[in-house]
Amino acid sequence: MSEPLLEFDEAPIEAASHVGNVEIADYLLGRGARFKIQCACMLGMLQAVEAFLDARPELVTQPGAHGLPLMYHAAHS
Repeated sequence: MSEPLLEFDEAPIEAASHVGNVEIADYLLGRGARFKIQCACMLGMLQAVEAFLDARPELVTQPGAHGLPLMYHAAHS
């Protein structure tokens, strides 16, 4: 659930995050998918986003799947 699928070069949790599918993201997270900053943005989890950025400030400019920026994911929240 956290490993990229070779055909699409993204993990299922990344796919759910970049299309704003909260239900699928919750399902995958409940089954052990790796929680990433893009998912936190999409879910509107401000405290989690802040914690990610406090630990690794460079994440603010690191794109997610398909090169999508964090603000794209945040727009889904």
